[in-house]
Amino acid sequence: MRRFWVALLTSALALVAPAAAADERIVGGEEVPIEDVPWTVSLQSDGEHRCGAVIVTETAVLTAAHCTIDVRPAQLTVRAGSSLHAEGGHVLAVAEVAEHPRYDVEANDFDVAIVRLSEPLPLGTAGVEAVEVATQTPSPMTPALVVGWGAISEFGDSPDHLRGVEVPIVDEATCQDSYGEEAISSRMLCAGLPEGGKDSCQGDSGGPLTAHATLVGLVSWGHGCARPRFYGIYTNIAHPGIRAWITEETGV
Repeated sequence: MRRFWVALLTSALALVAPAAAADERIVGGEEVPIEDVPWTVSLQSDGEHRCGAVIVTETAVLTAAHCTIDVRPAQLTVRAGSSLHAEGGHVLAVAEVAEHPRYDVEANDFDVAIVRLSEPLPLGTAGVEAVEVATQTPSPMTPALVVGWGAISEFGDSPDHLRGVEVPIVDEATCQDSYGEEAISSRMLCAGLPEGGKDSCQGDSGGPLTAHATLVGLVSWGHGCARPRFYGIYTNIAHPGIRAWITEETGV
């Protein structure tokens, strides 16, 4: 069964095995100050953390399409410039949302959305910066950093502070072998360890995977959290069908 990383319905999802619980965060990592990853924001629904997102311009952030597909823009806000998802920083309303036109909810393919803000972010202030967006897919074994406000373990607790963990990029063939019949497309990027122990988790959905401070992926899906053999699956930002759409929509 696929895991999807929206921070919703914790108690209900806990009854459905083997899917992992919602409202969770990074597994096997440590606290990260927002100043180290100032492009990271919390996408919130009715004032509660829903997903991660990443700043690409002063009025646009990227997130996973599965984070926005079932919610109205009027319900959404972003909190930027804070290591805590529940306080501090700058809270901005959302004006509109655009999912990738080829987003496939069943396959979770082309899992990317642009969230347009109602006013500009204060870029250049403490903990608020736009990220550089990749134009090339990183090579296997490239170290990458994933951050978010998701679980510290499958069905685990959800501390308020931003966390991060380093995971290596995994080649597509190895990743496909681990998932068997579930298709890993070229619009997906895999990262993690074969022995597990380090991974993104629910509540991290839509958050950034960066390599050398460049955005290469968005947290998308996987089996459980940090399980042996099952790698984390991310939206491949540099795939031409995704990268061109981001440029068309944002100018970046």
